[in-house]
Amino acid sequence: MKEHTIFLPSTRSTPVGLLVLAHGGSEEWEEQVVEKMRSFHSTLPVAIAFGMAMSSSEYIREGILKLEKTGVREIVVLPLFVSSYAPVPRQMEYIFWRRKNLFFPQFHKFPRG
Repeated sequence: MKEHTIFLPSTRSTPVGLLVLAHGGSEEWEEQVVEKMRSFHSTLPVAIAFGMAMSSSEYIREGILKLEKTGVREIVVLPLFVSSYAPVPRQMEYIFWRRKNLFFPQFHKFPRG
């Protein structure tokens, strides 16, 4: 399993997009996540960023860039994790400026703006 992004373009133009952050897993797990998110893409463009233990944030950046290319100006981030006790949700808070400190300093915050 590698980090990657699946993009579901919207059927209409909208300034808002949805970025789903999901821990990667089996092919069956990923298919279920994509299927559930299809209900949104008739209204909003959806980027689903699958990653494994946050070894990098490139797959998140890829999702953001794909949304921006559709004209999106505001992105709603939906973390989709099975357990809130894992370190991944805290890492997401750090990357998106919701947490000042992180236990793993190799992660870099996205630029504001």
